[in-house]
Amino acid sequence: DDLDSPYFDADAHTNQLVHESSVHDLLETEERLALQVRTLDSTMQTLVYENYSKFIDATDAIRSIGVSVQANDEGLAKLASGMHTIDEQSRAVEDALGGLRDQVAEKLRVKRLLTRLDALLKLPATLKQQIAAGNFPGPCPVIFNGPEEDLEEAVAAGATAVVLGAESITKAKNAESAEIIWKATTQEEVAAIVEAGYESAFLIAANDEINSIIEAIPQGAAIIAVLEAMQEENEEIEEAKELKTAGCTSVLVKKSCVGDGEDIEYAAFIVDGITKKKSSQFNMTGLTGSTNGHFGGVASSVGRTWLRMKRNNGEQN
Repeated sequence: DDLDSPYFDADAHTNQLVHESSVHDLLETEERLALQVRTLDSTMQTLVYENYSKFIDATDAIRSIGVSVQANDEGLAKLASGMHTIDEQSRAVEDALGGLRDQVAEKLRVKRLLTRLDALLKLPATLKQQIAAGNFPGPCPVIFNGPEEDLEEAVAAGATAVVLGAESITKAKNAESAEIIWKATTQEEVAAIVEAGYESAFLIAANDEINSIIEAIPQGAAIIAVLEAMQEENEEIEEAKELKTAGCTSVLVKKSCVGDGEDIEYAAFIVDGITKKKSSQFNMTGLTGSTNGHFGGVASSVGRTWLRMKRNNGEQN
């Protein structure tokens, strides 16, 4: 019954239908077969038309490619001529500047040598700067402590913090991008600053009221005490330790660096005296060789006298 089978026998199939089917069945079979034949004919015609259309399109495409290639022959010839011209000009530039290129390379080599020589010549000064920097406790922030009219300009220039008094609370908005350190001299000023909502850092002077001022400052705030540098018998060291015990988190030693020859030595001395713990038996100091010429030794129990103190005392007298 499979009409598409290669073993299909048309005569046997027809005889079987004639002998076994009624007239009505034969008519339905004939109508079904006729419909299938028409469908196959239509499908064949459609395939022929589609393939013919594709063949025509392919023929047109091949013809247009041939026309395009012929039309581009002139352009390709111009391109080849242009490439040849570029090659000739490149060779001419190479011939004209080849010697100069060698001279430039030689000058660059000499420049590199001079740069290395310059670095070697500057090495002693660089080493001195690095050794001197090693005597200071880390990077130094820029803190502005000047007229209020210069406040915004100082912050714009890169000041990391500014010092303001209680009377300048209304000016605090001009320094919002920098940390504000509040200078307070009384408990009342501390209270006014805290009431305004500022309680992160305070700058206080080491005076008789310092303990009461520290008690008024909120817990967790940074407390910076101000000390005078180069006091008699180096009292600033013991005073700094007492302030630390009282609750101060930092100390500011005024005029410790003024640009004279004792800046580095005094800075190292004061930092060492405040931060280092000395042996109760051997009283050792940790000053570096860049400061005192040796690496550690027995510290004197006598207060250090500085030339700057002598000069200042002489001027006052």
